[in-house]
Amino acid sequence: MTKDFQYPPSLKFNLAIDQALPYGVVGTLEGVYSKMMNEVKFRNINLQQQGTSINGRPIYGDLYFDSDYGNTSGSPNRVDPENFTNAILLDNTSKGYQYSITGELKKQFESGFRASIAYTYNRAETINNGSSSRAISNWQYNENVDVNDPRLGTADYERRHRILGQLSYRFNWASRFATTISFIYDGRSGSPFSWIYSGDANGDGRFDNDLIYVPAGQEDVILADNNWSEFNNWIESNESLKKYRGGFVERGSAREPWSSYLDMRINQEIETFSGQNIEVTASLFNVLNFLNNEWGIQKRVDGHDNYQALKFQGYQDGTGIPKMDFDPEMVSDKELYEINNLGSRWQLQLGVRYNF
Repeated sequence: MTKDFQYPPSLKFNLAIDQALPYGVVGTLEGVYSKMMNEVKFRNINLQQQGTSINGRPIYGDLYFDSDYGNTSGSPNRVDPENFTNAILLDNTSKGYQYSITGELKKQFESGFRASIAYTYNRAETINNGSSSRAISNWQYNENVDVNDPRLGTADYERRHRILGQLSYRFNWASRFATTISFIYDGRSGSPFSWIYSGDANGDGRFDNDLIYVPAGQEDVILADNNWSEFNNWIESNESLKKYRGGFVERGSAREPWSSYLDMRINQEIETFSGQNIEVTASLFNVLNFLNNEWGIQKRVDGHDNYQALKFQGYQDGTGIPKMDFDPEMVSDKELYEINNLGSRWQLQLGVRYNF
């Protein structure tokens, strides 16, 4: 750690307004803002930069082609190769923030119905997601252009859009019984993920953390199969790629598919004596999958918040133009996404509770 390293606190603000609207509707508007004061930044101080690629990527070692995998491997240029391999330094940065804005409408009807609908917009950017307990993992699995000077990028846990709807009906019968039937819809935009190379594009010895370069034109890249048309079509069909032409994609620029869940809950209250009661509940999670096994499916990227879309094969001698292998099949939905088996299953939960 640096001598002045500080524990990473955050500064948070919250403001919410509830307002009675016509026809018995209550509106809520809420904003939450969080600013990182001393976010942790990881740097490998035993790596020494020895050059820069033609498109601006720092190079930290020699590259060689691995014929077994069809991509490159790197031999890092270390400051002290005799006594150390990796030396990870923990430092602080003030970069990083998160905010969300939520609007909600709700109403209680005299007939026993209760309904609400809410929408949340969320943004979160960070230098490092800090998803591991080890410093070396937080450094080497942080997708970036420069592993020792990471850019601010979309946080892995950000869900940009969320819609939450609830509808319930409560009725009393036989003097001691009350039944509530509820439906909850939860729709969320997909988690962010990063487009990276399979191979080492900067010589740091890692083959799974280099963000890809998006060529502005055919002359900016050398393709192993000379299939520029297919490669260009893939770029043009992805908003997470085409707006970065002539540069590097940002971390977390791509998104998994939208996911939708519908849950149902039946709550049966049975009054006993002295204001006490028994509650029997039955909760059916993912009703859509219960009705049809093709519905309620959650898809996610087959990787750790990143996807190796291209095989990086080095830089052309003399020109420094990046060489890569593009396989259209590898970026098809069939290869790109896997089904979240647990999240895609319907589940039934039964419960009994005595209130006194």
